[in-house]
Amino acid sequence: MDLVLSLHVNSCTNPQVNYLASFILAPGGEAEKAARFIQRELVQATGRPDGGVRQANFYILRETEAPAVLVEMGFLSNPQVAAQLAQNSFQEKLARAIFRGVLLYLGFDPDEPLDIQGHWAEEAIRLVRKAGIMSGYPDGTFKPDQPATRAELAVALANLILKFNLHP
Repeated sequence: MDLVLSLHVNSCTNPQVNYLASFILAPGGEAEKAARFIQRELVQATGRPDGGVRQANFYILRETEAPAVLVEMGFLSNPQVAAQLAQNSFQEKLARAIFRGVLLYLGFDPDEPLDIQGHWAEEAIRLVRKAGIMSGYPDGTFKPDQPATRAELAVALANLILKFNLHP
């Protein structure tokens, strides 16, 4: 399924304005469905005020055949927001939230590693993840064929110790 995303930062004469919003052309369609997932993930990830899903007659929304969502990620006119938007870590947080929203819209579990389906150890990986013994990487992968480092092994073993209260 196609989906058009247009990512923006805004500006306003009032330097106090601070919210996240997702725009669609009209309610009731696939664009609204996608926008609601994206908006929820953005607000949850950032803790910023929810400007909601709004309607607008923007060119990008109007002149595409695919469902289209315009995401307003903040206001450069707000000094605190501008400083936050300049940080790589915050940009990554926004990108991950949008990615999670798109995955949810497409019917995928954003917490499920994208690279384990069909792997010979898929069920074991699902089991250790569900038990909280191991997790994937921040990029949404598990990298099942990559050798584990001693640190990763230590974390997995520590999780087992904590889970089964096996403190030395």
